[in-house]
Amino acid sequence: MSVSNIEKTPAVSKTPSKPPTSRKKTIRTPIASIRAKCVDCAGGSRAEVNSCELTDCPLWPYRMGKRPGGDA
Repeated sequence: MSVSNIEKTPAVSKTPSKPPTSRKKTIRTPIASIRAKCVDCAGGSRAEVNSCELTDCPLWPYRMGKRPGGDA
């Protein structure tokens, strides 16, 4: 690197940059979080969640977004 290139290089700021702004976080219930995980596992398809055959998954009874036994 020549001297002329060093002079043209911008100075590095020593102040920390602000973190990028993101969307407001949504608070979910545990059941809604399980449903979201199931939709993610099924590749984003809610229809695949409905027809899920992985009955050995611990989340399987909760996949429809409701508690097993009908208690909403």
